Formats: sequence, C-alpha cells, structure tokens
Amino acid sequence: MKYVGLLALGIFVGTIIAICVQKTASDFADLAKIITAILSAALSGVVFSFIEKFMKTPLGDALFMYPIGLAYSLLFAYAGTAMDNIKQDGGLQFLGCLHVLAMAIGTLLVLLFLFSKRFRALLPEDNG
Repeated sequence: MKYVGLLALGIFVGTIIAICVQKTASDFADLAKIITAILSAALSGVVFSFIEKFMKTPLGDALFMYPIGLAYSLLFAYAGTAMDNIKQDGGLQFLGCLHVLAMAIGTLLVLLFLFSKRFRALLPEDNG
C-alpha cells in the first residue's frame, strides 16, 4: 500500500505546485513566487525522510510512484490548455489531442495498478 500512498502524495503535491505556477506564470514580475513553487517541488522530498524516520517504514521501491504522481497531476492541471488547443485552428490541435490521449492512458494505467492484481504483481514486493 506504500505505492498508493506515494502516488497520492505525488498527485497532491504536483497539483499544488501546478496551481502555484499557473497563478504566477502570467506575471513574470513576481518571479519570487515562481521560484518558491519550484523549490517546493525540489524540497518536497523532505517528507520522505520524515516518513522513514518517524514511522520507521522504509519506502524502498515504492518511492518511484511519487514522480509518477507528479507527472500525472500535471496532465490534469493543464487539461484546460489542451482543450483550448483542440478548439483552435492550426497546428496545436494535434498537441491538444495528444495531451488528452496521454491523460486517458495515464488514468488507465493508474486504475490498473490500483485495482488489477496482475498489474500490482508487476510492482516490487513490499518488505515493510
């Protein structure tokens, strides 16, 4: 179950970071907020140290689910941009369709890992 927890943590932190970047990206004069959002992404690994130290639970191979959660949350954070690209005439329609396809494939993979015993068997075993 460590995999599910770290995936959820990655999705949560990634969503917060994406919202911060979206709010500040339109105003480059507020560069400090952008740097703060990016640093929070870089330093969020401190949470893993607390989990391992205070819960006395080694994360091991489950740690790779955190960046997957970050990437998955970014897909949905920019879904509106993908839809805008699909509605426009020009070369960005293909990019928007590709984005929506990536969202569908990502959702399918996450659901398979969560609910399919065969896919969960592909994950390394929990030793904790």
